[in-house]
Amino acid sequence: MNRQLIAALKKLGSDRIWRPVVSSDGTLLNNGRGELNDGLPENSPVNFAGKTVIDLGCNVGAYTFMAAKHGAAKATGTDIVPEAIEVCNILRHQNKLKNTDFFISDIMCHASPGKFDMALVIDIIGKNFILLQKIAPLLHTAACYARREIVMTFRPIYFLEETFREKAGDVCRAYPQDFIRDDKFYLYEYISHLLGPRWHMQAVTQAAHMEKKFKYLFHARRTA
Repeated sequence: MNRQLIAALKKLGSDRIWRPVVSSDGTLLNNGRGELNDGLPENSPVNFAGKTVIDLGCNVGAYTFMAAKHGAAKATGTDIVPEAIEVCNILRHQNKLKNTDFFISDIMCHASPGKFDMALVIDIIGKNFILLQKIAPLLHTAACYARREIVMTFRPIYFLEETFREKAGDVCRAYPQDFIRDDKFYLYEYISHLLGPRWHMQAVTQAAHMEKKFKYLFHARRTA
């Protein structure tokens, strides 16, 4: 099984592996290139117990498997990269996690007829998504899938000139001016606006202010 997994990881390529991959015997096969602080920690207060969960942009399934191991009734991962889903399915069988499944889809569209209690959007929203104006369609997809909850990580505030440099003007032109002040893009305000009054969003990460340069954990609950 390890040989099959190693071959699948090689086909996916290290540049497309975002989270650590560990074999069933505990061998670390790939460190993943993503920042662990931008993800969902094992000791997070998110309650998966008894819920159906969809992990949007699941990559190698780290958070799909986390939800399954923490009591989700069913955890489903989806990603546009077939090679990533191949790795997920090998890991699923290797770890005997029968309450998981995976399918290939573009997270910019709602591709499944199913509904889930919770949608995960972990370490997806970032600088490139802002520049490509992908946040609105992504949140639309998440809201279509989620009956009750959306769990996300993202940086609440971006310093425009420092982060986007010569493209800072593009960001200013692309987004409503209500969310651009003092050379900052207030992303958490923009996302709250996109979700609208049917969702109540709050920061789970505790910090003195929201200008630290890492992704915070946010939890949105449907109110209507």
